[in-house]
Amino acid sequence: METKQHVLVVDDEVAVRTTLCVALEQAGYAVSSAADGAEGIEKAVREHPDLLLLDIVMPKLSGMELLARLRENEWGRTAKVIFFTHLEGDDDIIRGITAYEPSMYLIKGSWEIADVVAKVQEVLGTSKVQG
Repeated sequence: METKQHVLVVDDEVAVRTTLCVALEQAGYAVSSAADGAEGIEKAVREHPDLLLLDIVMPKLSGMELLARLRENEWGRTAKVIFFTHLEGDDDIIRGITAYEPSMYLIKGSWEIADVVAKVQEVLGTSKVQG
């Protein structure tokens, strides 16, 4: 049996986190989640997911800080990451994206859940439902 690709969803908004987890599970991914950046970095380093979906603005540790720490970890240097946030065109975010190289950046409110699943499939190279 083929192992499912693993996605870690890190977002402090319960509704967003839950909705993304359900949609990704329905698309055939193994999914875990974290409610803030501190829990997210701990799970990422322990679980080594195939992809992280990171909110940028979170308590305890922002998505940007999480990614900066992840890039210091041997495994995390090449981890695939999709950022999503309500912030648009913020200079700090643009600098962070340049410095830490996430795979993709999405603005909340400008996408549907199906769009996020499609972006996950694109980044992971899985264009069909996994078994």
